[in-house]
Amino acid sequence: MALLIVQAQSEDTIAAPGNRNTNYIVVSVTDSAGQPVTGLTASNFAIQPNIVGPGGALVNITTAITGHISGTYIVDVVPILTYTWKAGVYIFAVQVTRGSDHGRHCAAFKWINRRVVASTVYCCFRCTEGHLKFFDKTLFAKEK
Repeated sequence: MALLIVQAQSEDTIAAPGNRNTNYIVVSVTDSAGQPVTGLTASNFAIQPNIVGPGGALVNITTAITGHISGTYIVDVVPILTYTWKAGVYIFAVQVTRGSDHGRHCAAFKWINRRVVASTVYCCFRCTEGHLKFFDKTLFAKEK
C-alpha cells in the first residue's frame, strides 16, 4: 500500500442554492515521489460531503475527466436524487484509490449571498502498516 498525495479545491461557477447544477472539484493526484498519477476514472474517486448547508444532501459523481496538466482531474458532483444545493458551507472529503494505493483530502466552499467563497482544508493521510499519519499543509515537509 502506497501513499497518493491528493489536493482538492471545490470551485463553483454554475451550482447555486436552489439548483442541481454541477459543482466542480479540481483534484491533483501524485505518488509519494511527486510524480503525477494518470489514467484515473470516476471509479477511482469517492466524494463525501461531511458538512453541508442546512438541508443539504449527499452528492453523486457525474463525471471525472483528466485536466490539461498531467495528474489533474475535474470531478463533477451533483446533489443526490432530487435535492438541490443549499446556502451555507460544504466540506467534501475526497478519496482517491488506485489498487491498494490511496490518499484523501478535503475541499470546502461556502455560498454567501449567492456568491461562492472557496477554500481548502488539508487532511491528507497515509496508511502504512495499519498506522495513520497526518501531514501538515506542505504535504512533504514533516509528519505530525
